[in-house]
Parts: sequence; C-alpha cells; structure tokens
Amino acid sequence: MKKNENTKLNRSWMAAFSVATTAFAAHAGGGFATGNQENTWFVSLGWPAIVGVAVAMLLLAMTIREGQIMMNSRGLKTYKELFECLFHPFDKVELLFELFFNIMVLMVVASCISGAASALTQYFGLNYYLGTFVIGLVVLFLTIFGVDLIRRASTYMGIVILVLAVSIYTIGLLNGHNLLDVMRVDFSVHGWSQLPKAVWNGVTYSAFQWVTVPAILVCGTSVLKTKQDCDRSMALTVSAK
Repeated sequence: MKKNENTKLNRSWMAAFSVATTAFAAHAGGGFATGNQENTWFVSLGWPAIVGVAVAMLLLAMTIREGQIMMNSRGLKTYKELFECLFHPFDKVELLFELFFNIMVLMVVASCISGAASALTQYFGLNYYLGTFVIGLVVLFLTIFGVDLIRRASTYMGIVILVLAVSIYTIGLLNGHNLLDVMRVDFSVHGWSQLPKAVWNGVTYSAFQWVTVPAILVCGTSVLKTKQDCDRSMALTVSAK
C-alpha cells in the first residue's frame, strides 16, 4: 500500500511539474527573453520591483489554480465551457473574451514567429522569410497533434529556458554590482514612493498574461485531478517564475 501511495505521489509531482513548466514556457515569450518586459514593468521601479513580481505571479497562479479546480469539479473540458460557466446566466458574454483571446493569440504567435526568425537571421544568416516559414511549420506541428505533445514539448523547452535564465542571472549577479547594495541605495533615494506603482504594475501584468491561462488549463485538465495536484503545480509555477 505504501509503495502505491509513493507511486501516486510521484506521478502527482511529475504531472504538476509538467504543467508548471508549460505555464513557464507560455509566459517566457519574446519580451521575457529580451528582458524588455522585466525592465518596463518592474526593474525600472527599483527595489519595489520584487513586490510587483510577487503580486503578479501570485495572482496569476491563484487564478489558474481556481480555474483548474473549477474545471475538474464541474467536469468542464474547454476554456469556453469554463467562461460560459463563470458568466452564467449571461453565457454569451463569453464571446467577448473569445474575441480578446483570439486577437491576443494572433499577436503573440506572430511576434514569437517574427522574433525567432529574426534571431535565426542574426545568428545564422538564414533568410528572414525562410526562417518565418520554418518556425511557422514548427509551431503548426506542435499544435496539431494534441495537448499531450504541447505539454511534453513545453516541459523540455521550459526546463531549457529556466536553466539558461538562472545561469545568465547568476553570472550577472556575480560579475555585476551587489544586488542588496543597489536596493539599499535605491531605497535611500526613493523610499516607499514607487511601491504603489509596483503593486499596480503587478496587477496589470498578471491581467494581460491571462491570455496564457486557457492553454494552461487545457493542458492541466487531463493530469491535474485533485486540489493537491493543482496546489503543487502552481507552487512550482510561482517558484519557476
């Protein structure tokens, strides 16, 4: 019996890890990779940036957790069913989110394909239009064979992105200025003045990252069966982000 319990626990953690890396990979787009998002929304505010990041990631993770639990408890299979349930009895309001979601998906996918093609051109000399075609085929391949392939591919990509990001940040911290000293100086100059904006930026940032939530919920529906699974997955997601 104990062996079966350990096996179930290991499977639960593996499922939680796969969904957490999927969430991280979905979040870590071009803006994250270049550092533009972090600088615009958080770093430029000084030491309160840490508070803003914490607010953003906690709000996003808690929202995903509640959405996943709701989908499980009510037997919902798609994000469309979830939003119809949320907006009930005004089910058709879901169409507004559908419009917003599709517009955002087109923008995000287009920017990612364009960014990847530009990187191939810059580093390997590949023709930009050929690079766009190749990346478009890769994205198409990853999306037409079901959610399991997306979750597996995102798991591997998320691990690679996370390892590289941590390595870059570690090297930067070791070779740059002492982070605590920089924060101490910033606090002595600005005090608490930037804290309200940092909190608001955290709320706003988590709001527009909502575009990643439907895909994460669909990926988690088949593997996150209990509240404990959802808790573990979101804890790992917050840690990764």
